[in-house]
Amino acid sequence: MADSLPVIVPGDGLVQTSDRPSSLLARGLMDVGWVLSQQGTDAEGLFQRGMAHLDKGEPDASCEFFLAAAKLGHAEAQLLTHELSYNSSRDHFSDANQQAMHWLEESVSTGFGPAQRYLAIEFQGGDEGWPRRRLLLEQATEWYELRAAAGDLDAQKALAMMHWKEEAPHATRAKAFHWMTAAAEQDNPHAMVTLGYWYLRDDPTKQGADQSIYWYSKAAQLGDSWACQELGDLFLFGHGGSRSDVRAGRAPTQIFPPNPIEAVSWYTRRFELGSALGAYTLGELYLEGVYIGQNLRVAEQWLLTAAKAGSTDAERLLGCEYATGERFERNLGAAIVYLTPSAERGFVAIQYRLAKVYEDREAEKREARDYTLAYKWYYLTAQTDKKVYAPIRNKAAAVLSALSTKMEPGQCAEAQRLAREWTNDHAP
Repeated sequence: MADSLPVIVPGDGLVQTSDRPSSLLARGLMDVGWVLSQQGTDAEGLFQRGMAHLDKGEPDASCEFFLAAAKLGHAEAQLLTHELSYNSSRDHFSDANQQAMHWLEESVSTGFGPAQRYLAIEFQGGDEGWPRRRLLLEQATEWYELRAAAGDLDAQKALAMMHWKEEAPHATRAKAFHWMTAAAEQDNPHAMVTLGYWYLRDDPTKQGADQSIYWYSKAAQLGDSWACQELGDLFLFGHGGSRSDVRAGRAPTQIFPPNPIEAVSWYTRRFELGSALGAYTLGELYLEGVYIGQNLRVAEQWLLTAAKAGSTDAERLLGCEYATGERFERNLGAAIVYLTPSAERGFVAIQYRLAKVYEDREAEKREARDYTLAYKWYYLTAQTDKKVYAPIRNKAAAVLSALSTKMEPGQCAEAQRLAREWTNDHAP
């Protein structure tokens, strides 16, 4: 089923909003380079240049243009100026939080629906805030309804969410489904995936599952990899829960018999669409052998593929398996390769595991520097102040004392120096 699905790229026939031209850029229908080449100094021109910088991952540059457009009364620029400056200390803003709220209020004063909703949800609470909150949500709902009825995609999705979350006055699930379906019918994968999720939560029966599969499948046909993951989980378990739900004992009631073969095809499809998580999921499933037959060779291949594609989860799992040798052939060198990136990123449990690998390798092969590196990672583990890691911290502290008796003079000092360097390099 999944193997035959074509990858369909949505065309440019989507209904665009008249007062949010930035959506053209966000949806890939306007060239970023062309926008940046323009020298428009009116509010909309400045806003578009800010969006282009934001699209390129340059928030600092975008702030300059958003602020300039905000000062000229551009409502969406005012909202984005708030979002980018709130709780920040960018050079473009003094008294950042106060300035952020100023621009949010300015955007609200223009009648801009997204700003009204944002202010209502994020900042209007308590006895004093509730009356204004209700008024803002009423105004925002009216703003979205006008645009949703005209076919605006973003407004349809936002209005659907307002009904689903019971933010809109007289909110109903029927209206939530109505507007999200309208958005999905514009070939929007995000809306389709949302519908797939909603149908399983609102109607956990065979009928709801059929609707969920329908919308997830349509999103997958448009190249949405997350829809493939959801379909894989649905067929793997026969219900709308996840593996974490199953492990925690809170899995929903089964709706239909599981179909592991279909699940594997969807996880594979997700990887083919460029997601490392698809490969990691397959590797973990074949490794555990709970839902599909255990195959350690296949599991190792999928995990290596996932790690190569950038999955840090796969790196950690490979490192742990190579370290223990319980399911994969023990390979301490490979364990070090795959555990080190997560240890460098500050994963305390992995730092402890990596230290143990270095200690074991020294004991087995007598490589002179391994005890030093083992001491470094044990030392860092012992320094953590996070309560959740207290047992590991105490174990590391105990190991340090015993390990120091095996080390050459000067190695402990060198290891502590390396640990201090790491701490300084990773200071907040």
